[in-house]
This record gives sequence, structure tokens and C-alpha cells, in this order.
Amino acid sequence: QAEVLRRYQAGERDFRGADLRSLRFRGATLAGADFSGADLRGTDFLDADLKGAQFDGVRCGLPLLRILTQETIGTLLGGTMGLIFACVIIFFIEKARIDSLVVPFGEISTGIISACLFLGQAFFVWEGFSVKGLTFLSLWFSLALGVAAAGVAGPFAIAGPFAIATSFAAAGAGAVAGGVAVAGIVAIVDTGLYSVASAVLISVYITGSGAKHGSVAISFAGPIATITVFSIAFLRSRQGVMGYSGCRSIGIALGSLGGTRFSGADLQESSFREAVLKRTNFVPSRLRGTLLDRVCWNSAEGLDLAHARGTILAEPRCRQLLLGGSAPGADLHGLNLRGAYLPQADLRGTDLSETNLTDAVLKEAHLENANLKTSQCLGTDLEGAHLTGATLEGWNIDHATNLHAIDCAYVYLLEPFDALGQRRDDHYRERLPHDPDKSFGPGDFETYFMQLIEEVKLLIKNGVDAKAFQQAFQEVMRQHPQITPESITGLKKSGNDVLVTLQAPAEVDKGALEQTFFAKYNAMLLENAHLKGQLESERRAAAVERQRAEDLNNHASKFAELASRLAPVANHNPNPTSVTIAPVISPVMGGNNANSPSPAVNTTTIQSGDGNLINTGTFNTGGGLVNLGDLSDQARLTIEALPDQRPAAGQPSLRELLQELKASVDADSHLSETTRAEALGEIQELATAAKDPRANGSPARRAMNALKGLSAGLSETNKAVEETSKLVGAVKRLLPLIAGFFLG
Repeated sequence: QAEVLRRYQAGERDFRGADLRSLRFRGATLAGADFSGADLRGTDFLDADLKGAQFDGVRCGLPLLRILTQETIGTLLGGTMGLIFACVIIFFIEKARIDSLVVPFGEISTGIISACLFLGQAFFVWEGFSVKGLTFLSLWFSLALGVAAAGVAGPFAIAGPFAIATSFAAAGAGAVAGGVAVAGIVAIVDTGLYSVASAVLISVYITGSGAKHGSVAISFAGPIATITVFSIAFLRSRQGVMGYSGCRSIGIALGSLGGTRFSGADLQESSFREAVLKRTNFVPSRLRGTLLDRVCWNSAEGLDLAHARGTILAEPRCRQLLLGGSAPGADLHGLNLRGAYLPQADLRGTDLSETNLTDAVLKEAHLENANLKTSQCLGTDLEGAHLTGATLEGWNIDHATNLHAIDCAYVYLLEPFDALGQRRDDHYRERLPHDPDKSFGPGDFETYFMQLIEEVKLLIKNGVDAKAFQQAFQEVMRQHPQITPESITGLKKSGNDVLVTLQAPAEVDKGALEQTFFAKYNAMLLENAHLKGQLESERRAAAVERQRAEDLNNHASKFAELASRLAPVANHNPNPTSVTIAPVISPVMGGNNANSPSPAVNTTTIQSGDGNLINTGTFNTGGGLVNLGDLSDQARLTIEALPDQRPAAGQPSLRELLQELKASVDADSHLSETTRAEALGEIQELATAAKDPRANGSPARRAMNALKGLSAGLSETNKAVEETSKLVGAVKRLLPLIAGFFLG
């Protein structure tokens, strides 16, 4: 061992034909070493690094001395269990042969018992160690015990329960004996020592018992029946009957004890061509699994007798495919072929649907008319493979899948049968190319499917919120600079759902991109829902305030009318007085706006002293209490003072957007003086906040919500106003762009 490791560290890799029996290379690094033709019986490679090593023609398993030791122990174990089984049988035969019974009846009962026991064993070994086999064994044993109990002197009421209880114990003993014997047969496949030892011991005991009682039938029938039963068990176990799978697994596990051990070893890209692998252990170790990706098993011997639980070698169909390298027309549905090495394999017409072919090597493999529906082909090497007529419905590939130089004229995107089992015509199987007279040219297959790989599908449920989409996509572009607005290649609407298709380069993490988009999108939906609720509350408050202002104006008008009626009376008043009417508050909204003008106050003074008519002074019953010219000029000056900075070439600046918004208010004929004043006040607040957009997001958001409320109020008036109002159109078109400066 030390010499091999020293030579390896010195750079030597050639260990062909070396005698390395029973050496321990646990955790050693021997990657790339050539052990072709070496004797590796009993060698321990636990958790070793053997990547790329060559094991062609090696001899694995147990040394001869260990085989003899194992067979001796197995023979003693099988013989002991057979002896126990024989003792149970003879016990009940003796019970049927008591001196108080007439001899013919004793002989008949003994024959019936022997026949029942033989039939029970025969059914059991035919079905194997299964529920069905144990059921048959228990039934026939119970019948035999009932006959034995009937021949016992004394009341049957005492012997019957004893016989029934003991029948299950006998059935269990028989099952254990049969199971251990079959396990031994599988472990020592080349001989039948276990079964022969059991048969001999049983035969000797039964023959001796028959000779003692003068029963010729028992003397000859016992050995013949026992040998027949265990011969059937041997043949049925070799045929791979399901009932023997458990015993077979036990036998293989026992047979690999002390054999060549590759548990937990890294055997990726190694080769076992024509190697003898009986009694070899590939089971994962406690630390890690055995790595068998891209291992060549071509023509290896005894692979079905290697202990490979937990690897792809545990599946018989997989072992057969890896050994032969071909399975045309076979049913490999759902098989785990991860990392399988199958270059130039003949898989024409094979059902590979739902098969795991991740990291498998199918270079130049023949897959014509194969069914690859929903197969996993991540990192699969398909270079030069022949795929004409293959079904690729829902197959999963990625950037690591090698599709170079694929030989393919056409493929189908739907399998031959529909959900009802009806066969589809080629016209309904989504042939590619769609034109039946056209075929893929050189490189066309790779170009088409690699383009599909680069697509990212974003399914947005229940409609698209434009503002949330804009913010989410901007976040995607910020985190993934390779993504631009031109990356959106498709929008498909299905009901209320929208499917957005993006073209993403190979270096983009598609999973991270999708997570980024929907994290921002869902956050914006929540924020918009909150703002919508706040806007609705403000809109309702504004409606209440407008109603209150209208009521105040109505009261003021009525009082002015009353004052005019009092004028003639005032001319004859001997004591002239001056009456002051209470101030009227203008219904200008946005009272919390620091930049909005203070509420206008109008005082109506009734003069009496000179005996003339009452002078109503500055009272204006039309309600025009605000100087709109001052508001408009103030907003214009604030906007013009803003810098003309553009986020990108060809895009409008914030100053231009606010100027356009103000112009829409000035030109909208549907606005009352009150509404126009409110709108100009909110634009003034937006212009003030625009001096530092990042610091003034909150007041800007409040002003935009107020403008949306004014727009919503106009829309509720009637449909004609909504369509012709310049403010409504400007709010819908400009506010999302303005919001980007404050929220971006």
C-alpha cells in the first residue's frame, strides 16, 4: 500500500497487472491511475479519489480463503436452520404415530402430514418469500398439524389449540429456513452448498426416523421431497422472481462482505470494461455517496451480483443498458440514468419519457423516434446524436446541454398519443419544422432550442399594474445590466393573465431574475393598494369639504338678498348704523398645503349714515374669491426655476413635464375656478418638491394623489367630460412619468 502511494506521488500512474489484494486505500488520492488487469480482490477503496482511473479487466471480489470461510459459515448456518426445520416436522410426525392407534391409521395420517408439509413448502418456494408464499405455507402447515392433533390420544379439545398455535411457529421456522437458504444460494451462486447441506440434514433425520418406525415411505420420500423443494428455490431465485428479491438482496449483501470496496469513492469518468465485479461493494459510505457519473461498464461481468444499493446500478434495467449499451424499443420510462455513459448507444424507438438523463453521455447515440417527453437533459452530452423523429414534448435542457452537430431532420413537440390514448396524426404532433417538406439544416436544431433556453417566462396573474411593472422592470435592469427594454420579446394575454417573455443571455441567473421582478412587483402592488385607499379617503374628504363650501356660499347669497331687501328701510332709519356681514370662506381645497394661498375672506359692509341706498362694498356673490392669475404666475415661476435635467437622451425633463401639466390646467374649460385653483396649488407643491426629488417624495406623492382625486371627480361627472378634459388626460399620461423622478 505504502509503495503504491509513494509511486503515485512520484508521478507514476501505471499499475497495470499489479497484485493489490487486500490492500487498504481508504481516502487515498489515486485519480487517473491505470489498474487495468490488476487483482483487486479484497481491496478497500473507501472514500478514495479515483476519478478517471482505469479498471479494465480487473478482478474484484473476495480472495479464495475468505470465500471458503464464508461458505463454511453459510453452510453451518443453513444446515442448522434446516435441522431446526426438520425437527419441527418430525415432532408432529411422531405425534401421529402413537402405540395406542391402529397401525394403518398411523401410516395414513403420517402420509397425509408429509404430503401437506411438502405441498406447503412447494407453494412457498414457488412464490418466494412473499405474503402469498407465507400464506400458502401457513395454510398447509395448519392442515398438517390438524391431522397430527387428530391422531393424538386424549381429548381433541386440548390438542387442537396446541396444534393451531404451534402451526404458526412451524410456518415461521419454515419461512426463516427457506429465506436463509435462498440467501445463501444467491451469495454462493456457483454452488448449492447451503441448500444441499440443509437437504442432507433433513433427509438423514427423516430417514432415520422412518427406519426406526419401519416406514419405508418416510425413509425415501423425505430426502426426495427436501431436495426437490430446495432445487425449486434455487432455480426460482436465479430467475429473479419478485418474492426472492428480499432474500437476493440479503445474499448479495452477505456475499460482498470482505470483498472489493468502492463505497463513497469518486469514480467519475472511470472505466470498468470487461471487469469481474461479483462480490464488489458500491454502496454509499457514511460520509458521502459513491460517484458513478460517466463510468463505462461495457461488458463487465458479475455486475448483477455487486452490492450497489443506492446507486443507478441497483435497477436491473439500468444495469442491462449500461452493460450492453443498447436497448432499441425498450421501456425505460422514469428510469434514473443520471450520469450514464452511453456513447453511440442504440436507443431507437425507446421510451425515455420522464427519464433522468442529467449529465449523461449520449454522444452520437441513435435516438431516432425515441420518446423524450419531460425527460431531464440538464448538462447532457448529445453532441452528434441522431434525433430524427424524436418526441421532445416538455423536455428540460439548459446551457450546459451539448446540442452541437445534432443530426436531425425533424422532431415532434407532442407525443404520438393524446390524453385519451388516441393516436395523433403527424399533423397534430407539432412537427418542427412545421412545413412537412422542410428539414433542419446543419446547426438549425441547436440554434432553435438554444434560443428557447435563453427565454425567461414571467406569468403575471390577474392583470398588469403598469406602474408596478415599470418599477419592477427598472429594478431588474438595475440588478442585471444585460437586460434592457429591448429584451422583452413577447406579451401574450390569456384571460386576465399576461405572459411576458424576456430574452436573457446565458450568464444571467434566470431564477434570480424572476425573483427580483416579482419581489419588486408585489411590493409595489401593496404600496399602490395603500395609496389607493389613502386617495379614496382624501377624495371623500374633498367631496365633503366641497359640499360644505357650497352650503356656505348658498347661505351668503341668501343673506345678500336679505340685505338688499332691507335697503329701503335703511333710508328712513333715524339712527344710521353700520352692519358687517360675516366672512365667507372660499372653498379652495388643499388647506394643508403650505404653498397654497390662504382662504380668501370677503367682508360685506352695509353703510348707512348719509340716507342713500346701501353700498354692498366688495361682496361678490359669484364666489370668485381667488386671484387665479397670481396662482398661475407663482406656479410658472417655480417651475421655470427648476434645472432642465433629463434622465436619458430623448426623454423629457421634470421641468417640461410640470410645464405641460400646468398648461393642461390652464386650458381645461371644464374646470371651475375652485377646481382650477386646487389644481394650480398642487402643481405649485409638486414644483417645490421637485427642487430635491429624492428628499421630497412624501409631499410629492400627496400632491399627485390630490391631482388624481380632482381627475377622478371630473371623470365621475359624465363620460363626455372624461374624454374631453385636458386635466384628466394629462393626469393619466404625465403623472406616472413624474412619479418616476420621485420614486425611482
